Amino acid sequence: MTNFTQKLAVSLFSLTCTVAVAGDLRIETRVYAHDEELPVCESVTLFTGDTVYDFREDRSVVTIFRSAAAGKPARFVLVDSDRSVRTEIELRRVDQAMASLRKWAASSKDPYLRFAGDPVFAETFDEQTGELTLAGDQLTYRLVTVPMEDDQQRLAVRQFLDSFTKLQTLLETSLPPDPRLRVNEALFRRGLMPVETKLYSRDEEDPSLRAEHLAAPLLSKRDRARIDAALDSLSICREVSNEEFHLGGARTASK
Repeated sequence: MTNFTQKLAVSLFSLTCTVAVAGDLRIETRVYAHDEELPVCESVTLFTGDTVYDFREDRSVVTIFRSAAAGKPARFVLVDSDRSVRTEIELRRVDQAMASLRKWAASSKDPYLRFAGDPVFAETFDEQTGELTLAGDQLTYRLVTVPMEDDQQRLAVRQFLDSFTKLQTLLETSLPPDPRLRVNEALFRRGLMPVETKLYSRDEEDPSLRAEHLAAPLLSKRDRARIDAALDSLSICREVSNEEFHLGGARTASK
């Protein structure tokens, strides 16, 4: 699988708040290419209180999302324990970057980019099987879902997913995030949580990517230990600019 496809996988499937979660929540996600048995990406996302922690299994960077509080705006904190550095990215900066990206996509001659910037899907839902389909002329999503009963928790998940999808776009893919945002909106509107997500490119019979999502309404001892370790790293890591953090991480990944 190419590096570009791996980045696209993160953008399309990462589980991806400005309100507190009613109780803890754990979401484990594995992303597969259609012809590979091993996942190309694995992550664990932990919701507790008004903070969300996202751990990628293939890297040392932990992404922490904190809602607006005490005069501080909603923001992401990225912590790289291997390099002992951290940086903050305000959510409003991410939103501004997405607006510019959509304008760029709208002016592109590439039909895929134009679609990604302003996707149109035909949406269908089978209540018997829980299958949600969003079909577009460039991409189609097919999701197996289960009901998510807690309204407050569902709102927290939706808001984090949207924000995190935009962040991954900013840091990794440079492709408009709107296809995934449309999926998030459909799930939220129908009160659903995905169990499996399949992505089909235009005219493909087999999915190009498949994601499995496992959610649990509690955190394990290991989960809490990972959170504690992330907070310990946060307290001792040196704060750097967004540019230094990103460029340093890119150099490390290329070695």
